Amino acid sequence: MQLFKASLAKNTDEELMQKATAGNSRAFEELYNRYATKLLGYFTRMLWKDKELAEDCLHKLFLNIIEKPELFNPSRSFKTWLYSSAHNLCKNEYRRMKHQSPDDGIIQQPAANEPALPAIQEHLFDNKQFLVALETELEQLGENHRQTFQLRYFDHLSLKEIAVVMECSEGTVKSRLFYALKALSQKLTPFKNLLQQ
Repeated sequence: MQLFKASLAKNTDEELMQKATAGNSRAFEELYNRYATKLLGYFTRMLWKDKELAEDCLHKLFLNIIEKPELFNPSRSFKTWLYSSAHNLCKNEYRRMKHQSPDDGIIQQPAANEPALPAIQEHLFDNKQFLVALETELEQLGENHRQTFQLRYFDHLSLKEIAVVMECSEGTVKSRLFYALKALSQKLTPFKNLLQQ
């Protein structure tokens, strides 16, 4: 049994999804184990830190995969498809709750290169005060800027993956990241000394 689990662990997400579509429940379980924790964090951050709502959305997402596995296009990246589905569930919740933040728009001059996260040392993320301040300031960003920042720096998606999830161009992703980083750096100046350590 352990050997079977090890062999599934070596499969790509796309291979696992094909097996799950064919009825292999262990392949589905492996996909769930790979993504459930990350997606729960994503939903929690995007849905007003409402843990119960985040758990509901996580269950809806994986239930949709079980009920309609044919919606996955094997020529696409499973990870991108999964986050696109999660993004759509969040948009549905925003509409349902009528709690959608107004979009701040897009900066007219996108950054030439991908904006780099300031040189934040790993220990900084352990600093609870910084995290509280960061989360507070993220809440002040418009929905698109906040979500783009979170997909990039919390969920570690590439610019291309974010563009697919957010249904926009890579240039727009860069612009949103530039805006978010600029706004956050201005608001988090009290932590400047910590950032330089």
